[in-house]
Amino acid sequence: IFSKGSCTNQVCTASTMSLYVDSIRVASASFQTSDGISFWPSNDLLIGKHIPVPSNLNSEQYFSGLLDEMRFWSRAVSAAEIPILQYSTIDLTSSVASSLQAYWNFNEAACTEELCRAGNQLWRPTNDGSYVLNSSPSNSPQCLAVFSYVNATAAIPVEINSCGNSPPDNMRWSKSEPGQLRPASRFQACLTIDPVGPWDGMNIYIADCIENGENTNQLWEVTDTQQIRSKLTGTCLTAGDTAIGSSVYVIDCYDFQIGSVPFIALDVMNRHHGSFKGTAKFSIAGDSLGCCAPIDTAPEVISIGADAVVPGQDIVIAGSIGKTLTIEVLARDKNVNDGVTIMMLVPPSADALFVPFDSALNPRLYTFSWKPLLSTNWTNPTYAVFQAFDTPTNEYNASDPADRAFSLRASLRIEIRIPPLLVSPTPLDGTVFTVNFGSQLSFTVTVETRDPTETVRVDFVEAGQSWLLPPPSNVIVGPQVPTQTPTVNGVVDRYNPTSRTWSFAAEASDSGKTYEVCFYGSKVNVLGTDSRTEIRCVRIVIPMPRPVFLAGTTANNTNLTSLVGCGTYFDVLIGQNDTSTAYTVYVKPSHHVRFLFNGTGLLYDGLPPGATFEQTDLAGFSFNFSWTHEMGEEGQWIVCFELSDNVNISRVSRCVYINVPRCKRCIRAGDTLDKLVKPYGSSWIELYAVNPALNGSPDNLQPGSVL
Repeated sequence: IFSKGSCTNQVCTASTMSLYVDSIRVASASFQTSDGISFWPSNDLLIGKHIPVPSNLNSEQYFSGLLDEMRFWSRAVSAAEIPILQYSTIDLTSSVASSLQAYWNFNEAACTEELCRAGNQLWRPTNDGSYVLNSSPSNSPQCLAVFSYVNATAAIPVEINSCGNSPPDNMRWSKSEPGQLRPASRFQACLTIDPVGPWDGMNIYIADCIENGENTNQLWEVTDTQQIRSKLTGTCLTAGDTAIGSSVYVIDCYDFQIGSVPFIALDVMNRHHGSFKGTAKFSIAGDSLGCCAPIDTAPEVISIGADAVVPGQDIVIAGSIGKTLTIEVLARDKNVNDGVTIMMLVPPSADALFVPFDSALNPRLYTFSWKPLLSTNWTNPTYAVFQAFDTPTNEYNASDPADRAFSLRASLRIEIRIPPLLVSPTPLDGTVFTVNFGSQLSFTVTVETRDPTETVRVDFVEAGQSWLLPPPSNVIVGPQVPTQTPTVNGVVDRYNPTSRTWSFAAEASDSGKTYEVCFYGSKVNVLGTDSRTEIRCVRIVIPMPRPVFLAGTTANNTNLTSLVGCGTYFDVLIGQNDTSTAYTVYVKPSHHVRFLFNGTGLLYDGLPPGATFEQTDLAGFSFNFSWTHEMGEEGQWIVCFELSDNVNISRVSRCVYINVPRCKRCIRAGDTLDKLVKPYGSSWIELYAVNPALNGSPDNLQPGSVL
């Protein structure tokens, strides 16, 4: 309602309020002198915010312009003094200042091109697609950015962040017709404002692009004066601060005319364009509606753990795999009656917990807890990002609280100390290998870390935990073997993962023994408990090989009976108790014993006379014993066989008892009674007489029958 460039004064006395434009009184209002104006030092003075009466009017209107020389007097200022004082800064030592009760000359923050318009609404486009905030330092430029910690597409916050000489994709934008701004990191998303107001102070964000024409809330004009103006609302993109992570919103576009005297553009950097933060608040006594609301301030995330939050700086802590991190996050609002809520915008992983510590609402304390596990999905370093918002209250009009305000984001950077991992084909702890002598065992141990820039190695410990180490002469430990990794410069060797092979050749002297080998992986040139893997141990068992008589061989100490004229026949089958190909078994008739009729035993090497022991297969595992008994071989015999091996580890014996009775004879083909009795000096008639089985026929001799 004021013409551009005019100087306007509003003057209050104890009973009237007058408005002067260019030193001319143009309006006035009266109120009861008993009401007066009272102050509460504990509250805020509200300067530049429209106070609605009645309260159902829009309470979110702020003075958009310049203020200078605001004074509270203990006396009424005359109409004659106004033209003199309106352009003057009052010397507090002068006599005229004696009646001043409060004084803001606003000389400390004169509105200049940098402080007012360019300070927060000018965005300098660059050739690489970024938009640099003019008010950011030249040696540390800040750019319009998509919140870099979020990987979703819809409703992603927009902030300012350090862009340096080469902005990343989340700080580079492309502008398409008829005016959509798309971030290079998410080309299907567009810079967006809500389609329905109120828009004053509203955050902007990026969301899925609307392609059907109903997208006026996604259309922007980059003006010649370097403002980014919403085509829907006419408001301009505004930075809340030059600190990294500061939010971006829209408010009225400014086009200040720089005057000849200092003044202030009120609180542009805090979304309340035209609202100045003071130290007291005033109201008209007796007014049940009240005349104002406290100036709302955004809450602050004060600390994360023991560290104070500094805008734009991460708080860094270390964590370990499998160990729970517990951190307290504290936020507060300077408006002590406002409630505070803290959100975890970005968790390190889905299983992180963030809960209130107690029921206190301001200050507000939350507990963050998280256990990094290799089985969950997270990056290293990982982040937990927090932001607080308030629940504003209005002590003077509960139905007219301020808009919800949000703090700057506070980032917790968690650097996980990840020990290296033993990975496939590394044998598991406690694995038992069985190795026959003459055979070789080889296994490979592989170690890696999640950080490809680290170097890892495999080592074998000098002693087992429960068993002996195998003889060093039988062991070969291979070198550290890198992984071949393709790069733009060709294939390179990278010692992450790194492998190492351990080999052992079992000899005869190792038979019957158990050895143990232990190993671990570690980071090269890194100390600490997280620098190496657990120690794993494997056992190596070398069985004792033995020759064995296989099933089908006559059992040891078996008693067999045969006769003169007939034979004793049985098989001997041999083998070994393992599968070693370096082990060979042999069998031979070791000795025999003949017992005389008086019980005396005579020991002889090898087989009994006339007996044979022959191999019946090509492999040398099957043999046959054959012995046809002749006259004079009657009596008790023991025939023994001995198993042995090629390395002289073990010998096994087996014996068979053979009884050849006297006075009995087994018929052979071609035998006659006369031929059989002749060696005995008898006659065939006598032999015939004692063998009724001949059925009365002396010539009825059947081979195999017994006389």
